[in-house]
Amino acid sequence: MSRAERISRATDQPKSARSGKRGRSGRNHSQHRIHDLHPIIGNRAVQRLVNAAADQAAGPTTHRRPHSANFPLTSTPGPLLQREGSRDAFPWVGEITGTWSAALRKTPLKSPDDPHGNTIFDLPRGSKVTVTGRKGGWLHASVKINGVETSGYISRELVKYVQASVLQLDPIEIEVKIPSVPEALVTLKQAEIEKARAGKGYAPDKAQETEIGLAMSVLKHTGKYTVNPQTFRVGFVETAGTRVEISTIEDFILFVEQVEQQHPSASPAEIASEIRQLWFSDANWEILVSSEGIKEDGKHVNIEDKPDPMAERFNMDALAPRKGGKRLTTALGEVDIGHVMAGIDSSLSPFPQTFPEEHLETRGHNDSNAKLKHKTLKEASGGDSRDFTTWSGDLGQAYAEFLVARFVKEDKTAALADFMKEKAPPAELLGDIHGFIAVQTWKDIPESGRPAGGSLKISNVLRELYLVQSAGKKTYRQYVEKVSGKPGGELRPFIFERSRAFARPWFAKKAREAAFGLGRKTWFGAFTKESALQEWMEEFDRVHGVQEASSDKANKLGKAVDEFIDMLGKAVK
Repeated sequence: MSRAERISRATDQPKSARSGKRGRSGRNHSQHRIHDLHPIIGNRAVQRLVNAAADQAAGPTTHRRPHSANFPLTSTPGPLLQREGSRDAFPWVGEITGTWSAALRKTPLKSPDDPHGNTIFDLPRGSKVTVTGRKGGWLHASVKINGVETSGYISRELVKYVQASVLQLDPIEIEVKIPSVPEALVTLKQAEIEKARAGKGYAPDKAQETEIGLAMSVLKHTGKYTVNPQTFRVGFVETAGTRVEISTIEDFILFVEQVEQQHPSASPAEIASEIRQLWFSDANWEILVSSEGIKEDGKHVNIEDKPDPMAERFNMDALAPRKGGKRLTTALGEVDIGHVMAGIDSSLSPFPQTFPEEHLETRGHNDSNAKLKHKTLKEASGGDSRDFTTWSGDLGQAYAEFLVARFVKEDKTAALADFMKEKAPPAELLGDIHGFIAVQTWKDIPESGRPAGGSLKISNVLRELYLVQSAGKKTYRQYVEKVSGKPGGELRPFIFERSRAFARPWFAKKAREAAFGLGRKTWFGAFTKESALQEWMEEFDRVHGVQEASSDKANKLGKAVDEFIDMLGKAVK
């Protein structure tokens, strides 16, 4: 039985006209399946008839699989007389056909200026109605929904004649499961892929039609999404003069998909890099990862600024503000999505083993410090920047700046916890974890089990992680162990050492800046940039050793590492 529907009916016991016998309950029961009667709930039907249920399903999207609202729906043809007749002999029973849904209107009129203005609700394909009359090209019909007899007008060509009369039936009780927004997006993505593959041979069964129709209704009900009924592709409602704003993880996944559609020849690595640059795009990042964003006709694309079509359509200032990142609520917690994209980018585009001079030149970042930065980061990272761009970068930055405050600025009140809150808050660390493991979690799902298909696309990676990913009882730690290659007892020393490794050059940078600001000498006896950098990193080794030797446990790197490992203990739902 489809996940989109459940039917509660008693045993089929047809009434005997001769004996008058009934079923054991003393009532006549006629068994029906939901897809025989109500395969698809239309958009306006959801708006007017299941408004509260759909609001619950399409409202907060903080759950990957929120409990979908169940809407009881009943449909009972009224008592009709046994009689001979045709479409012109009323009443007769008809069925909605030839369309996803048919509007039941208050009046026999459809205004070109306001085509939905007098709509009571949509009747899904397969709905049975009692036709009681005709007015021009419109049929007057009635249907009982949720116990309420409702009548109106339906365009004549949308109603198929079934029979002249029927016996009176007891109410047909149907329970429809309204999908959540994530479920609706996944259902339509599946349908989009299946239809694209099958072409003209695409023939969903009635249960699939039900799911597709419900999914379309829920997304349309949000008021922010559009669905192409021919391809099932989901897009955004766009208004002239107003740019679309990304406010949910579902929005962001669709935004990524729009970038992919805008640049179909771009590789997943190029897409990840281009989007990552919305938040991180300085010379350090161009050294940490080998990706260069999207290039077309030998030129770099810049989706962030006009006149690029993406910048014209989407509010990039809100997505990538000048200060701070973009935090989105997901089923796995609140994440900074820029950190997620940084991890995905570095997973697909590793640290450049040779100095990327040409790329830096095109970006205008090939200054006198570039080669030294590349050499330093390569030695510090060991040529693997995946954790430097994510969790060890944030942990190391917070610890390094704490040491600068404590030992260079001589602030004895400085606390590591304060620097963790500022430089490595939970939303950023969780984004780091997700970015670090996202590609691996996608790979771990068998191709046959990927609702979005088997192709590696950034939108698919995000969709699997946030909308449909089912890792059972696996924890983040298990994934981090797999990606890092450090299982069990090897993980904590690895996290500690990698965080220290990033903190060392970062301390050198920040300590020198702090010393200069305080009017102190910025080197010890060095005569070159290389030797000055080396001396400041050796100073880090000294103050780190002092801090480790102290009894101040709250301000040791190990404290931050242990709190991070606690985060890794949570399950990937």
